[in-house]
Amino acid sequence: MKNSFGKIGKYLLVTLTLALMIGAVTSISNAATGGANNPTGGTHGSNTGTQSNNFIQNPLKADNLTDLTLAIVDVAVKLGSFIAFLALLWVGFQFVVAQGKPEKIADARKHFFYVIIGIAVLLGAKVIIEIIKATLSPFVDTGLLGK
Repeated sequence: MKNSFGKIGKYLLVTLTLALMIGAVTSISNAATGGANNPTGGTHGSNTGTQSNNFIQNPLKADNLTDLTLAIVDVAVKLGSFIAFLALLWVGFQFVVAQGKPEKIADARKHFFYVIIGIAVLLGAKVIIEIIKATLSPFVDTGLLGK
C-alpha cells in the first residue's frame, strides 16, 4: 500500500511522456507532408480529376494525424487533471494523517512532488505540441518541407 501511489505516479509520468513524444513526432510528420488529407489514396500532388466516392468515411472529428493527436492530448489533459485533483486530495489526507511523524511526512512530501511533476508534464504536453506545430507551420506554408 505504501508504494502503490508512487507506482501510479510513475506510470502516469511514463504515459504522459509517451503521449508527448507521439504528439511531437506526428506534428513533425504532418508538417513535413503538408497536413493534407487525401482520402483517394493517391499522392499529394496528383489530381486526375476523377475522384472515387468509394472510401471509408472518417468517424473521427480529426482530419489529419496532428488533429487526432491534439484530440488525444486534450482528453489526456482532462482525464489527467481529474486524476491530479484526486491525487492532491490524497496527498493532503496523507499530511493530515501523518500527525507530525517525520517518516510519514517525508512520504507525503515525496508523493506531493510526484503529483506536481505529473501536473507539470500534463500541462506541458499540449503546450510543447502547439509550439512544435506553430514552429513548423511556416516551413510547410513556404514549401521548404515539401507538400
